[in-house]
Amino acid sequence: MRSRHACALALLLPAVAWAGCAAQRQAGMPLVDGSSVRVVTDSGPWKPVAAEEEIGGPWRVAHGGFERTLEPVSPRTKTMPEPVRTTPVVTPAVIQVPALKGPTLAIPGRRARKDARPVGKKVSKSPAQLARDHFVDYPTRVKAARLTIYLPPELAKRARLTGDDVDNKRPARRTAVGDARLVLGELSLEAGRIVLRTRSDGREDLQIMARGDVEFVSEVRGNILREHSLRSLLITNDQVVPLR
Repeated sequence: MRSRHACALALLLPAVAWAGCAAQRQAGMPLVDGSSVRVVTDSGPWKPVAAEEEIGGPWRVAHGGFERTLEPVSPRTKTMPEPVRTTPVVTPAVIQVPALKGPTLAIPGRRARKDARPVGKKVSKSPAQLARDHFVDYPTRVKAARLTIYLPPELAKRARLTGDDVDNKRPARRTAVGDARLVLGELSLEAGRIVLRTRSDGREDLQIMARGDVEFVSEVRGNILREHSLRSLLITNDQVVPLR
């Protein structure tokens, strides 16, 4: 019987000791007055105020306690200093582009020629001759600062060259200067200087080389072909190559 009481006493002794320590600790804790407690947050201390009174920010006091409201937090507005410009302001220059000069050559009308082919008459020319005489048979005008035309002997005899000063001393190379003009069939050339070269190489091609503010206009079966404000123009038979 004694042994049973001794075992029970041994088990109770640690529990009594622990309870005594807890009571001693609780007895040693100081009492804190609730009116002196202040809530401190990252943005500063908060003082308890009357219930339901807004204290700013997302927090308010409700019935003596703090609760978070659903109102969004307004971000702080930070005034940034005006940037200091270190480079001077450069005003872009205004470049005036001259307007392109429009065409001035009028569409030439067909001349009343003695050698003109009657309407409805069959053509007895080869395809090569048709290509060569293309701008000779249809109203065509070319105007430039300088012109050089190469013609086979057959066409060179028909060409009429005029100007302020015409040099016909060399039949293979005739020159007109000053308001110079050359007329060949429906083809009309105008320039400050025109050189007519008669071919001696056996070729039958018609070739025109125009340079300096070149204008060109031709009417073929009601279709108008026009070029203007060109640096140069090369015509070989019925082919036109403009260069701007």
